[in-house]
Formats: sequence, C-alpha cells, structure tokens
Amino acid sequence: MESNLKKVTSNYPSSIVFDCVGVYYPVTFEPPPGDVIGVTNVQLRSELMNVMKGCDESWGVVVERIEEGEGEEKVKGVEDLRGLVGEGLRGEVEEFRECVLNCYDVFFRETEGLEILEDLIVTVAKIIERTDDRKWRIGFIEQTVKYLKGTVLENPESLNARSGIRLLACLARGGGTCLSIVMDGVASELIEMCGGEDVKRGKACAGGLGLIFEGGKGELIISPNPVAPYAESAYTAFLNLTTDSHVEGVISMLSLLCSPPESVISLPQVLEYTNVLISMMEEDEGDDFKRACGFCLGSVLGLKMYSSITSELLPSLIVKSLTSTYILKALCKASKESRAVTGVVGVEVVKRVCEGLREGKEGGVDALLFLVEEGGDNVINLFNETNEENEENSHLNLLEIVKSLCKINPSPEKETLRNQICLSSIPNLIKVFKTVMKPSKLLDEVEYFESVIKEDDPLNRKRLNIALPLFTASLNTLEVGEGEPILNDKLIELVKPLCKISRSLSYSLEVRTSASEGLMRIVKGTSIEAEFLKEVVVEVVLGLGEKGRGGDWVEKLGNDVRLLARIGGSAACKGGEGGVVGDEVVKTLTSLTCEGENLKSRVIGGEGLGEFMRSEGGGPFWRQRAASIALPKILENIEAGMAGEGGGEGGEVKSDHEKCFGSIIAAGHFAQSLPVKVVSKNNSRSTSLNLIQCLMAGLVLAEKRKGMGEVWEDGAWEVVVNSAMVSFQRLTREVGEDIEGVENYYGTLFPTLLHFSLRHSFSTSANILALDCLKNIAENGTFAKIKKNIILVFHRLGLVLNHPRREVRMKAVEIRNIFILLDRKN
Repeated sequence: MESNLKKVTSNYPSSIVFDCVGVYYPVTFEPPPGDVIGVTNVQLRSELMNVMKGCDESWGVVVERIEEGEGEEKVKGVEDLRGLVGEGLRGEVEEFRECVLNCYDVFFRETEGLEILEDLIVTVAKIIERTDDRKWRIGFIEQTVKYLKGTVLENPESLNARSGIRLLACLARGGGTCLSIVMDGVASELIEMCGGEDVKRGKACAGGLGLIFEGGKGELIISPNPVAPYAESAYTAFLNLTTDSHVEGVISMLSLLCSPPESVISLPQVLEYTNVLISMMEEDEGDDFKRACGFCLGSVLGLKMYSSITSELLPSLIVKSLTSTYILKALCKASKESRAVTGVVGVEVVKRVCEGLREGKEGGVDALLFLVEEGGDNVINLFNETNEENEENSHLNLLEIVKSLCKINPSPEKETLRNQICLSSIPNLIKVFKTVMKPSKLLDEVEYFESVIKEDDPLNRKRLNIALPLFTASLNTLEVGEGEPILNDKLIELVKPLCKISRSLSYSLEVRTSASEGLMRIVKGTSIEAEFLKEVVVEVVLGLGEKGRGGDWVEKLGNDVRLLARIGGSAACKGGEGGVVGDEVVKTLTSLTCEGENLKSRVIGGEGLGEFMRSEGGGPFWRQRAASIALPKILENIEAGMAGEGGGEGGEVKSDHEKCFGSIIAAGHFAQSLPVKVVSKNNSRSTSLNLIQCLMAGLVLAEKRKGMGEVWEDGAWEVVVNSAMVSFQRLTREVGEDIEGVENYYGTLFPTLLHFSLRHSFSTSANILALDCLKNIAENGTFAKIKKNIILVFHRLGLVLNHPRREVRMKAVEIRNIFILLDRKN
C-alpha cells in the first residue's frame, strides 16, 4: 500500500498544479453586497489551501507571505502554514525556525496570533516525535529551546519570558523526546530560581515549570519519565511556595503530581502534600488560595494511582466537609474525576450532609446547596439511591431538606441567600425530588406543605418559593394505590388551595406554574371524583370574566385559561368520568376562541386549546375526542371569517375576519397533535374545509391584514403565523404512509409557503419555517405530485437575491439546489 502511495505521489504534477493555483494566493476576494451564491473569502481560502497542500512549492510561498505581512495578514499566513504542516514537513528547517521565532517576537503581546502560533508548534513537534527526524529535531526543537532559554531565564516574570515559556510548553507536548530536550534546557535553572529570595521571580518560575509539566502530560514514548530527574527538587520548591500561600506553588505541584506514565513523586510525599493542602484550606484566609488547594486536592483524590491515599484521607475529609466548602468542593471534584471515588466519597458525603441537616448543624444548608450544585448527576443519583434504602435506616429524608431550606431567616440581609436558593439551587434539587417516594414519606411531606399554605402570611409566601417546586417535583411519579386512602384524601384536599395559588397574580410566575403542575399530577395520580373536579373547573370558568387590576386583565385571563387547560387535559387523559370534565373544558375554551370579546382573548383561547392538547398520558384517542368537539366550530369560524374578509365603506377594514384568528391558532395546535389522516379529512358537516385548507387560508388572510396596516396586539400576528407554520413543518415531515392526505393540497400549499418564505416584512423565523416545510416536501413527497409545482419553486426561490437577510438567502439557495437535484434524478 505504501509503495503504491509513493508511486502515485511521485507522479503527481505538483509544479503544474501550483503554477495554476499559486497565483491566487493569498485570496483577496470579497463577495459583492447581496451575493446570491454566498461564496465567502474564508471558503475560497479554505478550498485553495486544500489544493496547495499537495504542492511542495506552497511551503516557500506561505513562509514568504508571513515574513512580508503585517498584523492580520501575518496571522492568516501562520494559519495557512499550520494547514500545510499537517501534510508533512517540507522546506528548509532553518528558514522555518526563523519564521516561527520572528512571529514569536511579533505575537508575544497578541493573544490570537500567539495561540495560532502555538498550535503550529505543537503540530510540528508531534510530527518530529513521530517520524524521529533528526535534522528537524536538532534544527528546530533544540535550536528553538536554545534561542528561548536566554529570554526565559534572564527575566522570568516579564511578558516576553512568559510567552517564551508557553512556546516551550508547546514543544514539550510533542512527546517524550521533545519534553526531555526542554527539561534539559531550562528545568534546573527554573527550579533553582523557585527557591530563591526573589518571591516574584520564584512564583513566575514555578508557573513556567507547571506549564512545561502540563505540556508533557500527553503520551510519552520514552522511559524513564523525563520529569523524574528533576522531580525531587521541584517538589521541595513547590512545597515551600505552597506553605507560603502562593497559588503558583499549588498549581505547579498539581502538574507535577499528574505527570505520566507513572507518578514521579512517592506516595508518602503525596500524602504529605495533601495534608498540607487540607491544613492550608482550614487556616488560610485567602479565597483564591483555598480554591486552588481544593482544586488540587480534588484532582489528586480522583487519580486512580492515588487510590490508597484516597482511602486514608476520606474519613477525615468527610467529617470536615460540612465546615469547609472548599473541602466539600474538592470531594465533589474527586467524584467527577473517578467513578470509584464517587461510590465512596459521594455516598458518605450525602449521608453526612443529611445527618447535619437533621441535627441542625451550622453550615448544613450551605453544604447541601453546594453539593447539588457542584456534585453533578453522579451525586444527584446518589441522593435517589440513598432515598431507596430501608426507611428505618435511611440517611436521607426529603422532608428534612425542605424544612431546612425553609428555616432561612426572612430578614432583608438574608434576601440574597434566599434568592440564590430559589434561582440557582431549586432546579438541581428538583432532580433529587423526581424519584419514586414511599407513600409514608410523601404523606409527611404533604402534611408539612399543607401547614405552609394554611396561613397566607409574608413568611409562608417566601417559603412557598422553596417548598412548592420541590413538592411538585416529588409528585412526578405519583400514582396513589387503593391501599393509601389517607394519602389520597390529603392530596385531594390540596386541590382547591393549589388552584387558588395558581390563579392569584400576587404570587410569582414560578410559584403559579408549580401550583398548576402539582394540580395536574394530583388529578392524574389520585382517585379524585369527577363531581369535585367539576366544582373546581366551574370556579375557574366563572373567574374568566373577572377583570384584573388596571391593565393586567390579559395576564389574569391567560393565567386562568392555562390553569383550566391543564386541569381539563389531565382529566381527559384519565378517561372515564374525567373525560366528561375534559369535554366541558374543551367547550369553554372553544367558545372563548371563537367568541371572545376581543382579538387578544380569542388568541388566549386558541393557546389554551394548545395547552390542553399538550397534556401527557392516557390512550391515543382522547385528543381525537377533544377534536371532535372543538374542530367543527373552529373550522366554521375560520370559514366565516374568510367570507367576511373585505373592506367597508370609505375603505375601512371590516372586523369580522378578526374572529377567526384565535381559531387559526387552535387549528394549528390540533394539526400538531392529531394523526395526519384526521388533519387531512373534513371534520365538520357545516363546512367544506379541513384543517390543512383552513391553515393555508388563515396564513393568507393574516398576511393581507398585516399588509393593510392593522395594529395587532402584543405580537398576536406572530402567534398566528408561527402556529400555522409549525403545523405545516410537522405535516410535511412526519407524514409516513399518510403522505397522500397532504399531497392533495400541494397546489395551494406550494404558493403559500413560497410567499411566506421570501416576504421581507415577515420575521426570519417565519421565512425559515416556510423554507423548512419546502425541504420536508422535497425529502418526503412523491415526485409526480411535486413536479407540477417545481417551475414555480425555481422561479420564486430565484428571487432570493432581493431578500435583506443573508441567512434566509442562504437557506433559500439550499432548498433550490435540493429541488434541482430532485428534478435531475427523476
């Protein structure tokens, strides 16, 4: 294979190809304004470099550009050279080294250019290591180290020297040989200066050594470890800096401790250093230093090679974790680094934290919050596993967590901590509570929650911010059996209080949402009687006509409609008598959608029907049952609105058509929830239209009224359009065997989608949704049906040049190309 490759490459006309393409380097092309094809300078440059990689002559041209260029041009040249190097080392090593070092002299103050140069050096070093090219190893690695040594050792704390150390670390990343050359070149002098009287210089040298050790953490291909001869003296220097509370000593020691392929520091030394870290975290007052110590300790504990050290330290660390956030963080980090550590550390820390909560120890709440924030999914899972232990021996009681969190002092100075709990910790704690709870534990939680909501005082309202989301999460898998009548009754008693909370705008949106979600789960998971549920529904329905304070009637109506839809959808999922309750809710929402007193109320009604249809659970037919009630009236309302379209006397716009916009939104939600067969057939004897036709007609009507300058309240127009567009996206994507039901309407669907895809006045999302629908049709439709409209597609998408938004132009060109390929294949 190799001989064949050499034969092929030896016959490759490198010079001829380079003569053809080399004249275009560097690329100076800039696309014209409104470019339809979308070719960019970056694309052309990338394609040109792909060709130039195969030409030996390219190396010298790119190097010349780097030497002559300035600023951004020089940076781009280094980027191009990095691409060429990936194909192998060419050219003269001296010329290349001079080019790199000249760039270093220019870039050492520029972050972007230096990073690109570093990538180039790492790539070259790895190639030299892999190929064992003696000429390049001596000419580039050794000579570069020699050149940088003077700068680095003369003034290690200078910016120039720091940049030089970064380049040495890049060379070290090449492999064992490269690391050995770097260590022999500068390690002894840097270690000696670490222990000198000049603390500033010592810290800079430690940081430099840490970078070099870090660079050598890749796979080493020589033995012994090149770091080993310098490990003992480096350990002593870093230890002294650590005991003097210098962060650089800690970070550099971590790089030393992690040097592969085997530890260069003895286990007794590692134990000595970890004990130093623990004592420093307890005594030192500097947060940055403590943070560095915790990071280092967690990393060391997570290393498999130090498992014996981990087992010795764990008992004392777990005890101290409640009083030291930094030690707790170290344990969390160790759990993330090693699954083996997670099994030991995680369980013990969880138990210790929960015991601290139960005993009311100071810092217990902070430790809990930190644990769920920093521990990750591993620790979250450990909470759930611990919760499944035998109840008598369980170290975790979720109720204890809620009570502890709710004990926070409500004074103003504690407001920040309370906000932190609500905004930051609750989402993580919810993961803990989303587990199967034993009925006895859930009953205790229900009783406590009932005591919180009984008294409507400021303190309990603040407790609700914490307790209600967690209580709702604990109902996630609620399914009360016949053997728990007390729990069943207690949960049902919470229905009306939760309903009151979810309807009151005096509570935050988060609390109202949690209350309504809790209601949904209680309705689904208990044996609640239909008559009682009807009373709740009637109470909410009667409140739909109430006006809110001042101008917040829209918020109140939307809040009540959303609650009503969730209760009704949950009841409908259960079937039986619950289905009757669901039917009444559908009738109420349909009436509001079609007959609301203004546009906004009808839009809210349509969104409410969407919320109803999004309920989860139950069999496959409850949604069709709801559709059989609502769709006839909705379709008739849309047809009536279309018939009422037009202008009145004196050019005034009639308002009859406005009555159908809520129905268009509802139709969109039904189209997203029902099988395609149901969507594509007629659903009402009083109208000849079906859902697909209504949605298309509704889009056209909405666009016309928008164009006539009508003022739509609070983005109602976008709601109408997006609801219909998302429906078409689903209908053209998830058609399966029901494609014929959609294809029958291609004659109207194509012009409608093309119209919406290119209109400048529409939002970008509307344009993109329409284009995605066309893409779905091309991928899923039958070509014989598509062919009738393909000329229209080419013509309309060819007008993309005039669209002001580039992302729409690019998407339209992509869709046009798909249709071109489709046409050619057939």
